[in-house]
Amino acid sequence: MMFKGIQKLFLIISAILFLFSSVHADNAFERELVVKDQTRKTKVESVFKKLIQAYEDESASDFLDLVSDDRFRQDYITFTDALYSDIRKYDIHEVEYWIDKVVSDHVKQFLYVKWEKRFENIDDGRQGNQKGYSRFLFDEVNGKYLLVELAGNTLFGGSLKEWRDETPAISGAIKEVVKTPVEAECGPDALGTCSEINCETTGYGYWYNNRCNPTPQTVTPACNADNLNLCEESNCATAGGEWYNNTCNQNSEEAACTANGDYWYDGRCNTSPPLTCDQNNLTLCDETNCNSAGGGFWASGTCHGKEQDACTADGKFWLNNTCYDSEEAACMANGGYWYDGRCNTSPPGLPDLEITSFFSIRNNYQTHIDYTISYTVINNGPVETGASTDLQWEVDSGPTGSVTVPNLGPGEVFERQTRSDYDALSAEVDTRNQIKESNEGNNTQDAMPY
Repeated sequence: MMFKGIQKLFLIISAILFLFSSVHADNAFERELVVKDQTRKTKVESVFKKLIQAYEDESASDFLDLVSDDRFRQDYITFTDALYSDIRKYDIHEVEYWIDKVVSDHVKQFLYVKWEKRFENIDDGRQGNQKGYSRFLFDEVNGKYLLVELAGNTLFGGSLKEWRDETPAISGAIKEVVKTPVEAECGPDALGTCSEINCETTGYGYWYNNRCNPTPQTVTPACNADNLNLCEESNCATAGGEWYNNTCNQNSEEAACTANGDYWYDGRCNTSPPLTCDQNNLTLCDETNCNSAGGGFWASGTCHGKEQDACTADGKFWLNNTCYDSEEAACMANGGYWYDGRCNTSPPGLPDLEITSFFSIRNNYQTHIDYTISYTVINNGPVETGASTDLQWEVDSGPTGSVTVPNLGPGEVFERQTRSDYDALSAEVDTRNQIKESNEGNNTQDAMPY
């Protein structure tokens, strides 16, 4: 009995301890969740405060640094366009807000906010006041909370209709969000309320400078195609004009010149026509019209009035109204004689070939078939022979022998010996009369005794 009582007591104590440990564990887990949620709530509220500050400062870059572009649940481009639209259209004076509640979805945090925004319309200066109730969703990205969704009234980007249409509604949102001190319909007395669409038809105004105005726009004349007189040298060409005479002109300078009856050449306007190639302006002629238009003679890149000048300009020789390639050609063509580097009226002296010695020497008196033929030729004339010629000798009962005598200058001597099988009897130089000589009678010579 006693053992059973002790066993029952042990079971009761174990149950109490288990129950106590379970309750204690649940409380610790809940406390940990509460601490984490409170930390996240603080972070999200801090980020939202920075968003409001950047919006009031109209700093789009600082604002968008707190928005996740890759996790944004709506169209990110439309939202950025709406944010920039607010900054362009409104002068944000102040945004007051009251955080209604923060709802945790694990890491994500929903922030419900009541707010009131005061601003001024930049276009017309009207003061505006907007109230609303919005929900903002924040998510943790790389260790920091960033805005990923907006719902309810459009605190941010409300000036762009596309964004207003995209923002989902929430319970508690305010229908009428914009109030102005004077709400008037577009008309002649309320042009500030008119849009570009009804400015002219309803307000009987004139739309420019992004607002409806009571009077037409006064356009100050500026440099353009219709007002070239207002242009300067720097913008004349851009307007389609041409700058000259310190003025922007519609026509080119050449066109204006010819239109006034003047003549355009040499890059300027002239009152008289240009000079052309003729007898009085040979310098204006070229090779194609020197003779036909100017009656001149073309030589060495110039049109000359006289043929003699053209002849000598080309390095040729002029004689007796005729142009010759050289002075020597002119001399010979006109019956002269060219020698000693000049033209002479009489022919020059002639060469004179003479055999001064001719021997046939027997070398073997027994056989009578071995001879040495020795000969000497001199040019007695004052000029060279001008060409080579021959010297031949006749032999006793055998063929004729011969040698070539080269061109000999005045007084020059040609002397040679030749072996022969025959005894030579006589010799003759220039047998074919190739050389014109002053004395043709001394060209032969009989063999001299030895």
